[in-house]
Amino acid sequence: MLLWILLANFVTKAFSCGYPGSPSHSIVTFNTETVQTGTVATYRCDPGFDLLGPIRRLCVENGTWIPIGIPVCVMNVAAGKAAMQSSIFSKGVPQKAVDGTTSRTYGSDTCTLTEVEDTPWWYVNLLEPFLVQLVRVDFGRSCCANGVPATVIVRVGNSRPDLSANPICNRFSGKIEEGRPLFFPCTSTVTGAFVSVHVETPTQFSLSICETFVYTDQVVPVEQCPEFDQEAATVATYNGKCYLFYSSNPRTLDSATKFCALQGGSLIHDTSPALQGFLSWELYKRHRKNPGSDYWNGVIRKNGSKDWKWVDGKDVTISFWSHPPKEGNCSRFDGKNGWLWSDTDCLNEFNYICEHRPAICGKPERPVNSTLMVRANTVGSTIEYQCNPGHLLLGPSTRTCQPTGFFSEFAPKCSYLECGFPANIPNGGYSLVNGTKHFQSIVQYFCQESYILVGQPELMCDADRKWDGPPPRCDPLLCHNPPSIKHGNVTVTVNTTVPGTTAEYVCENNFKLIGEAVISCDSTGFWTSKPPTCELDKEKLYNARIEGKHKRNRASIAARLNMGGIIALGIFGGFVFLAVIISIVVIIVRRNSNSQDSLDSLSTYESQGSREKLYQRQCWPGHPGSLHPSVLPPPDDPDHRKGNSDRHREPSTSTQYHLRHHQHGNSHRDSDISLETTASTPRWCKKHEKRSGY
Repeated sequence: MLLWILLANFVTKAFSCGYPGSPSHSIVTFNTETVQTGTVATYRCDPGFDLLGPIRRLCVENGTWIPIGIPVCVMNVAAGKAAMQSSIFSKGVPQKAVDGTTSRTYGSDTCTLTEVEDTPWWYVNLLEPFLVQLVRVDFGRSCCANGVPATVIVRVGNSRPDLSANPICNRFSGKIEEGRPLFFPCTSTVTGAFVSVHVETPTQFSLSICETFVYTDQVVPVEQCPEFDQEAATVATYNGKCYLFYSSNPRTLDSATKFCALQGGSLIHDTSPALQGFLSWELYKRHRKNPGSDYWNGVIRKNGSKDWKWVDGKDVTISFWSHPPKEGNCSRFDGKNGWLWSDTDCLNEFNYICEHRPAICGKPERPVNSTLMVRANTVGSTIEYQCNPGHLLLGPSTRTCQPTGFFSEFAPKCSYLECGFPANIPNGGYSLVNGTKHFQSIVQYFCQESYILVGQPELMCDADRKWDGPPPRCDPLLCHNPPSIKHGNVTVTVNTTVPGTTAEYVCENNFKLIGEAVISCDSTGFWTSKPPTCELDKEKLYNARIEGKHKRNRASIAARLNMGGIIALGIFGGFVFLAVIISIVVIIVRRNSNSQDSLDSLSTYESQGSREKLYQRQCWPGHPGSLHPSVLPPPDDPDHRKGNSDRHREPSTSTQYHLRHHQHGNSHRDSDISLETTASTPRWCKKHEKRSGY
């Protein structure tokens, strides 16, 4: 249910009708409090203006008003003005086309008529230039026979001698029907005092016009003129000025001048051919039956002077005297002489005309789908225009009420504009503010997480129906390089500082880290905290100094201990080396001695071929083998088995003696050997000697 309500509100908002628009000098009323589907707008014009176009319009479902087109409130400025035509036939004078009456059929009392001509024409003098918006012509006779089309051209301009030189308001080609009006809206902005109608046909034609209407909204209605209660006056407007005609209380020239000044105006003090024609026409309409009612016109001269001046002191450059002035020093509009000028005595009493500026401006035009803020419509006040969302204001946004009774410049227009859908961007997206993409709508771009938007985040739909810039892009979000710190180093986990990257800080020796040692690059492109600082670690430096002193002391003691150890080790090594040398010498000596004995024994054994001889040689006095106790007796000797161990454990006296006196000279060698042999002869040798008889 809620969804349907929201959808209904959206549809109502999306397709509701805007303001239908209203012309100047009009009032628009609605049959509902708010404009919605089914609302009826009713138009009404201010007094003196005619409504041309639809009186009512309906708001339909698609958000538009029907029928299409805004009506206009205009005033016919041709009525009663002077008219001329190419020729006159059968009382068909040109004035009948602006007498305020029309007919659906030709009548000689209401319609003009020219002679049969090739290109007949008719024109009206508006007496002042007007911005003509529409011309309506009611023809009195049809044209042309046998279905031959006629061409009707309407011109507006300020050239009277050559009407064909004036700009074309519009033209029509086709059949002209009796009593049927033709409308000629001016296709361009044309301003002029002369409006002419030209008819071109293949054959000659007699032009008949029952009534001509020249419409414009650029006219000051009498309702904008000031009103006074002191005396009754009739009002007419011309060229942005109000003219009040006082005819009930005649005054002298001086009294009339003072009265107009007290009312905020002035006695007439200017003229021109157009103004003279306007005033003559207005006086004629008011006094057709009483042409003897004269009016002061504000022209004076000094006694005996021929120079005429206006009451405000300006020179009279253009005059409209009915006859040469005589003795009078003042001037009046003379009704008996076609309202031309005549001189008169200044003390006479006549009617008078006061000239005023409009007090206010008329109701301004309000364009379709716009808002109009009117604070006041007095002279000098300002109004302001604003267009509905999605519409471009073409024209001025403000207008000022001028002394002429018109607002400055022309009313603006509101044109609906819409841009296409915005462009998509990689790694991002967009959202339409208020869900619209019409004129001045905003689109907002955004990026996904860990990406940063580069370019304009917002674009607006511009007057060229395009977004006012290129779409942005989404780049990977990077933090700035981590700041370096004094007396420290920083390392980053990866080469690029994307979100999630960490930076680790380390201080130099003898410095301590104050703050977080590790900071991270977050998803917003900033480091999670400020970088740390490195401050001198005084405690560590003190401990390092103490530790260094202790190390130096230990090194000194160790050095002394090492020197003593080296000396002791050297001495010990010397003794060991000496012992090794001595041991080696002893081993070598013994090895050489044993080797020689073994060689001699082996040689004797092999040469004799028997063990007996070997034993004999060993027991032979002076034999080298008897000198060495290591020579064993034969293995089969019983004494060997019994006393071998004793002999080896206790060397003989001769052997010990030999060792002690081994160093004696060669002179004692023989005696030593003899003693040694005698003392060391084994028992088995002695036994053998006895057995053998030696």
